[in-house]
Amino acid sequence: MGRKEELQNNNVLSVFSDSQNNLWLGLDNGIDFIAYNSSIKQIKPLQLDGSGYTALISNNRLYTGTTGGLYSVPLPMADLSFSKGNFEPVSNSKGQVWCLADINNQLLMGHHEGAFVIDDNAAVKLSLDKGFWNFLPLSATFPSAQIIGGNYNGLAFFDFISGQFIQSKYVEGFTESSRFIAVDKEDNIWVSHPYHGIFKTYRTGNGMHSTETYTDKNGLPSTLNNHVFKVKNEVVAATEKGVYVYNAAKNIFEPSAFYKNILGSQSTRHLKEDAAGNIWFIHEKTPGVIDFSGKQPAVIYFPELKNKLLSGFEFIYPVNGNNIFLGGEKGFFHINYEKYKQTQPVMKVHIREVTITYETDSLLFGGYFDHSNDSILTQDEKK
Repeated sequence: MGRKEELQNNNVLSVFSDSQNNLWLGLDNGIDFIAYNSSIKQIKPLQLDGSGYTALISNNRLYTGTTGGLYSVPLPMADLSFSKGNFEPVSNSKGQVWCLADINNQLLMGHHEGAFVIDDNAAVKLSLDKGFWNFLPLSATFPSAQIIGGNYNGLAFFDFISGQFIQSKYVEGFTESSRFIAVDKEDNIWVSHPYHGIFKTYRTGNGMHSTETYTDKNGLPSTLNNHVFKVKNEVVAATEKGVYVYNAAKNIFEPSAFYKNILGSQSTRHLKEDAAGNIWFIHEKTPGVIDFSGKQPAVIYFPELKNKLLSGFEFIYPVNGNNIFLGGEKGFFHINYEKYKQTQPVMKVHIREVTITYETDSLLFGGYFDHSNDSILTQDEKK
């Protein structure tokens, strides 16, 4: 470890391991801290150019999409934050990467320049259209015969034929930029636009599509800042006033009693369910998780990452309990969640003075202990 890992300089004169097994370095000009044993680490090697927008593990490699392109690195370890190796650029991927998806054993990349499939560390174009935000399968069976991709100009369908994805058609008459999409149990396609509301697209009897629009006139707290996600097999909307759900009988959105009981009505920008059923979320600029491992759901926040995530393009990728990836303004962040829950330090406080400030000051304790037990720094209650 040296300057390229952001040490102030390479002249280390002393090393100290603290009570949490992190390292302090005494340099010939300054002090550096290495969060070696921390459960939260930043992934920001020199090869990763720019902000972190998306990540995915495929064929035992971690792929990361950034403002500068797609990169990959091999992953030989259980705790991926300790893996060694240089990130390699994926050829033909230079530029803004928006998303990665593994569908039908194909690694798909949504890019400013269009839709791509990653084959042998190279990006091969699938569509001549610009700007794909995401891809979702339209069937729970494997392989899915058709998928949908949200792009700058609407929703595009791709058919899976002879082991390849082939673009077929668009949803008729729908031209909204479709960065957030989810498919419900009735095969309705939900799309949200942060400035225009939420849209439901569904097939009509003649095989065409029809679209309905939902705004503050249809139960949402505002037309702005609504984001649809599929969590626990239900399409939900993260809004400025908490999480909302769709009431099909009334054809409106309404606050979710389940989420309100846990999170209240706080603004929510992102939701992602992990394999254990926990729900990761972002409130304002702070990530958190609703943990269901106990008898009652518990909400855990990560104040260490406040204001460090990519605002407006929030991204959470929960691989497993030891590996949670989040997109940052610079690179990515990694959380070993199981370790985080076990190693939150207990605060130890040495009370040096206690006073009462009422009409006159009164000193109750000045920091001195009885000599008989001074070595253990505790005071007999009678003293």
